[in-house]
Amino acid sequence: MSSLLDFPDDPLWTDAHERVRGALAPYLVGSPLERAVELTGVVGGEVFRAAVRDVVARTVVDEDLLAVCARRSQWHPLGFVKVLVLSNAAFQVRMNYWPEVVGEREDIHDHRFDFVSTVVHGALVAESYEYASAEGGEVLDRYVDRLPTSPQDPYLLDIADRVAVRPSGAQRVHRGGAYATSGRVLHRVVPIGAPVVTLFVKFACYRPDATVLITPGAPAPARQARRYTSPGQARDLLRRVLGLWGG
Repeated sequence: MSSLLDFPDDPLWTDAHERVRGALAPYLVGSPLERAVELTGVVGGEVFRAAVRDVVARTVVDEDLLAVCARRSQWHPLGFVKVLVLSNAAFQVRMNYWPEVVGEREDIHDHRFDFVSTVVHGALVAESYEYASAEGGEVLDRYVDRLPTSPQDPYLLDIADRVAVRPSGAQRVHRGGAYATSGRVLHRVVPIGAPVVTLFVKFACYRPDATVLITPGAPAPARQARRYTSPGQARDLLRRVLGLWGG
């Protein structure tokens, strides 16, 4: 697979970075989701959340860490900002931040990776879906989210076919709650109001493409530019996250 699927393997800059790495180390052999219940307990627990909060706080005041964070953080087309605060070969940690109420629900999609997420502020509904017959589900256009050739390339969506899906589950997650999702599961997140902040642990990628399902006739740009943050924007976003943490 492409080297773009590999995570930057950063040094453990501070003791907080070491604490985050140490907490996840037992789950990095084999598939992390083999111990999903235990893993969600760790990620949603106070010890891990405090370690990540310390990483965020250190990043705000360290110009070098902030510069690295800014060039990896970006506004997502689905209406939130991804602020990446820690990366190594096995996982990445980022803060997902919805500063305002999202006007439309995000598209149903899957991922190249498994993840665990915990709510830091606000609440959300994590919905999951499965493929169904046309008679028993909602019909949507299936797009393939292609891997770009460089991190600066736009999002690349190629229409593939038309499929039907139906809901297979929904979990309401409040502050302190956590959930795990396989990259192969169709899902979407519905923030409840705003602002909403989640701590998102992304594990190693294992496939090059992902799926996005879009309502037939809805605009679906084949190429959508990436919007990375500046150091000043990243600092402001992280300060907002810290202000909301635990509140």
